[in-house]
Amino acid sequence: MKRSIRVTTRAVLLVLSAFCAASAMAQDPAKVAPDVYKVRLDAPRVRVLEVTGKAGQKAPMHKHPDYVVYNLADGSVRFTDAKGATSDAALKAGEAMWRPAESHASEVVSDMHALLFELKGPKKAATAGAAKPDDPVKVDPAHFKVLLDNDRVRVLDFTASPGDKIAMHWHPDYITYNFNGGKTTFTFPKGKPVESVAKAGDVAWHKSETHGSVIGDTGAHVLLVEIK
Repeated sequence: MKRSIRVTTRAVLLVLSAFCAASAMAQDPAKVAPDVYKVRLDAPRVRVLEVTGKAGQKAPMHKHPDYVVYNLADGSVRFTDAKGATSDAALKAGEAMWRPAESHASEVVSDMHALLFELKGPKKAATAGAAKPDDPVKVDPAHFKVLLDNDRVRVLDFTASPGDKIAMHWHPDYITYNFNGGKTTFTFPKGKPVESVAKAGDVAWHKSETHGSVIGDTGAHVLLVEIK
């Protein structure tokens, strides 16, 4: 009799586990609305979604962890929460917004194009007594502009002209989105310079690093999302 109970309990747990997994998948925007949400990168601490919506397109109820929205174009969206309440959001090109974890359905009111940076896990604990490396915004405010800064992320807009030299600075783990592509030569405290060639629309994950750079002949325009 006891053996039967144990087997039954195990079966129930397996069913519940499968149900929870299926439920989580059903709440993934990239699963429920793949025509709107496209996974551009799935990195250790962040997932990047590209959202392209035409007026009238809808996405059923889905869930986001804490995330950053960066608008690549003007547009507007109507959200419906789990209780049925609706709210409209006007999206302005070049604007970065922070949104805490939420569940909602959405409808595109006017064409929109945006990037979503979904954070994974909690904020990293600060290391007591750690030296504060060179902040790019303080080292080179002419090239780095802060769009958003809170206790989880900092979003920077980087622009530079051909031939510009960027002083040595430090980033925590971060994501880049390249607007125009081009060539950049990176220099490091130790080791040889590294030449990097990017294409417009490239998304990349970078571990914490210190570097300087020399901008190639096409200039540079890059969005950086630093993870704290």
